[in-house]
Amino acid sequence: MSIDYMVKRRMVKRQIKASYKRAHKRSKNGHGYVQNMKIEAVPLDDDTIRVDGELDDPDHHIQVYIIVAVRTSEIIDVGARMLRKPYQACDKAMARAQGLIGMKIQTGLYTKLSAIVGGDEGCVHLVDILMASCKMAANAIIGVVVGGKTWNNITDRDDEFHGRLMGSLEGMCIGFNKDANSRGKKK
Repeated sequence: MSIDYMVKRRMVKRQIKASYKRAHKRSKNGHGYVQNMKIEAVPLDDDTIRVDGELDDPDHHIQVYIIVAVRTSEIIDVGARMLRKPYQACDKAMARAQGLIGMKIQTGLYTKLSAIVGGDEGCVHLVDILMASCKMAANAIIGVVVGGKTWNNITDRDDEFHGRLMGSLEGMCIGFNKDANSRGKKK
């Protein structure tokens, strides 16, 4: 081995160690393993939304997007990439996201999504971030289609809006449980 090669190799090892240390910061209290997700939905036009999702932890940095037809809740495009990965094989799992094209965001989605992008040929973290992105798409679609909101006022909430949603979403969670909500409104 030449001296040049050994020096370069040592420098690369230091760079890898430094980046590993930066990636493996501890949580604010000094302990634990922190995983963050960020999901954002934006309209592309009146009938199409794009949801961008990002999952970041010491071992993974995954970015995904889904494009969904608002009126049909159908996924019309999807993409995934892994910027930080524990294994080279992880890239193969990202390509499996294309299998979601044509799928509708509806009951049973988790089972179908898990079968396509999870399992021993997939990635559990990709399942997590894509499922969170699909849930965000569903929330945005509900606000526009059922709630009658526009993209300009989609985050405005009032009793009339909640009433329109109650008919479609009753029983989904405590927020859409007439009995629980009749006992007291949030302040």
